[in-house]
Amino acid sequence: MQNKLVRLTMILLLVGLASATCAAPAGKSPATTRTTAPTTKAGFWEEMNAPPNPAAAPSPQWIWGPADAKAGEVRYFRVTFDAKIPTTYMTENPSAAWLWAAGDDEMSVYLNGKEVVRSGGWSPAVVADVRSLLKTGKNVLAVKCRNDTGPAAIALKLEIRGTYREPFRLVTDASWKTWSDERSGWRGAKFDEKKLDGARVVGPYGMEPWGEIAVAVPSQATPVEHITLPPGFKAELIYSVPKSTHGSWVSMTPDPKGRLYVSDQSGPLYRVTPPMAGKPIQVEQVDLEIGSSQGMLWAFDSLYVVVNSTKEPRPSGLYRLRDTDGDDKLDQITELKKFGNRTKDGPGYGEHGPHAVLLGPDKKLYLVAGNFTELPPDVAPTSPAQHWAEDQLLERMTDGKGHDPTIYAPGGWIVRTDENGKTWEAFATGFRNAYDMAFSTEGELFTFDSDMEWDIGTPWWRPIRVDHVVSGAELGWRNGSGKWRDYYPDQVPPVLDLGMGSPTGVTFGTGAKFPAKYQRAFFASDWAYGKIHAVHLKPDGAGYKAESEPFLVGKPFDVTDVVINRDGAMYVTIGGRGTQSGLYRVTYTGSESTSPVAPIEDKASAEARTLRHKLESFHGHRNPAAVDAAWPHLSSDDRLIRYAARVAIESQDPATWTERALKAEKPLEATNAIVALCRVGNSSLQPRVLGALARLDLPKLSHEQLLEVLRAYQVCFIRMGWPSDPGAAPAVASRLDKLFPNDNADVNRELTQLLVYLKSPKVIEKSLALLEKQTSQE
Repeated sequence: MQNKLVRLTMILLLVGLASATCAAPAGKSPATTRTTAPTTKAGFWEEMNAPPNPAAAPSPQWIWGPADAKAGEVRYFRVTFDAKIPTTYMTENPSAAWLWAAGDDEMSVYLNGKEVVRSGGWSPAVVADVRSLLKTGKNVLAVKCRNDTGPAAIALKLEIRGTYREPFRLVTDASWKTWSDERSGWRGAKFDEKKLDGARVVGPYGMEPWGEIAVAVPSQATPVEHITLPPGFKAELIYSVPKSTHGSWVSMTPDPKGRLYVSDQSGPLYRVTPPMAGKPIQVEQVDLEIGSSQGMLWAFDSLYVVVNSTKEPRPSGLYRLRDTDGDDKLDQITELKKFGNRTKDGPGYGEHGPHAVLLGPDKKLYLVAGNFTELPPDVAPTSPAQHWAEDQLLERMTDGKGHDPTIYAPGGWIVRTDENGKTWEAFATGFRNAYDMAFSTEGELFTFDSDMEWDIGTPWWRPIRVDHVVSGAELGWRNGSGKWRDYYPDQVPPVLDLGMGSPTGVTFGTGAKFPAKYQRAFFASDWAYGKIHAVHLKPDGAGYKAESEPFLVGKPFDVTDVVINRDGAMYVTIGGRGTQSGLYRVTYTGSESTSPVAPIEDKASAEARTLRHKLESFHGHRNPAAVDAAWPHLSSDDRLIRYAARVAIESQDPATWTERALKAEKPLEATNAIVALCRVGNSSLQPRVLGALARLDLPKLSHEQLLEVLRAYQVCFIRMGWPSDPGAAPAVASRLDKLFPNDNADVNRELTQLLVYLKSPKVIEKSLALLEKQTSQE
């Protein structure tokens, strides 16, 4: 739309007189034209069912507001009309009713309160069959339009045709009413139009800069013949979403009756009753001013909606929707929290904005957001996740394409709150852009996080990953080359890497009428490659190990969300970024048993998880018993137990455990205690911290133990600064030089960083010698 406003201003000077001539006399009804009723002939029904031709008389006029407008204008239009539809024989008369509409730039059109077409971003004109929404007597067409660069404008034509009647035609002209602010009931028949301004006619259809506008051709969702599933599974396309009216669907959740609430990425919410027992699918728009949701949940007799949008009146945030009068329709919206954006003022939005909401086994609401979304500023001091920082020893290279150079810790996050959104706690941090999450039957939380696609081939590229999100977890995403390594003791490692992709919806198979292994599976959707992975988790100490298989693969199949409904079937949506949406149902028709199954029994792992949960109960809470309870587990062979113990200790007053940390002797105990002390202790303790690390016999440590010690050195220098003792840095450098180079690539990487930081005189020569021996690009 560049330079459109300038051209329109010049055109207005020329068409002003014509515009005045086009205006209908005050008090007159909108312009209509009647012609002789059609006669039956070859091609009659094709003509009857063809969309209206905007170039044929009467032609719609381009209309906008009565005065000049600034960029970003939102404008409302409406007209009331009586098409003289008979009270009887409605099935035959009218025989067809078509709407053609074009908007500059974004537009939503409503007939008798129901949305019928929508367009955005200066897209082609849209058409819709509106016959089912017409009624005898008074009808209302209402339009909401927005233009980012100038005045908001629309052109519209309605044709109502009958076999034995003259066509009724209505077009946009000066008889339409307009205003510029949100008003209650503006789409309905009871709205008061008396004090509204008349629309201003810019000129006829076909004028520049719009010209003749192509009509968006309806498309269909991917047919099931293009979908591959394991033997015994069946996919059904139960709804091909009409893009012009229902947009592109990106999230959904079932309600207690098995209906699905779904959301268009940039439009309203819908309630879908799946086809059952011979009854057709039913799709109803939720009659509330809310939408653009990337996460929904039915809980506490409410629909919780995470809005991801800049648009008023419901910008990005968590909202609670209720049915207050018992008519089975949501009618109340309560705002629980707004989310800000980390790159600019205003709401947090976009593909790295706020995403899913989930009910936890503790009856708390869990929310996940991408790394462009501000963490709520009022998170409670009882939060399990605390003390985050960039923790970069050396200066990093920011993203080469400038994607997120100003986004710092905590990155993407998961928070939890109560059903009323009163208390908010940070539960986990360090994600890039996890879109969804799910709890297993054991009450363990998992998510599916993304990578930076164009980083592949660099040493800091991270594959898309399945994460086990334990209490207080830090997942280590940092911008550019600063991403943490999976072996850092202050990071929780991923459960499974899955290469390249674009993670979207996830769910466990709990409740599905599937064979046992799929009931236990974690289903993880990949939008970019059109597949759903079945991730099979196996208990492994306090955590899990995993392997995966492709469960559903489609071409194309831009999968956005996946849920298990109360009928035991899997429901899948495709769409996003304006692509064609569809709703699919996946069932099992094979011969294996689909009886409900229990979690995998593993006594040792169950005991390890119970211990971890006990340690996690201290996270964020001061408890005199915490240090003694957690300390022995700093040296546990189980990494997640060590992690839980350290976070529990960090939650306590450092004065109660500093001396214990500085005197620890076991390698894992000492290392994790020092990491905790560096994260929360006073920098004046650094000489004693370096002394404690110097007592460790580094050549005798395993690679895992040595990597943790090297990270402890890094955190010491990052958090406490360059040593104040002039001899301290050379002493540490001399000690580490004896280990470099090492037979382990990861150890070499961390030694290189430390020796560069400490200005070792040997590091350049040794590093270049290592570089010459490498055979891969990374």
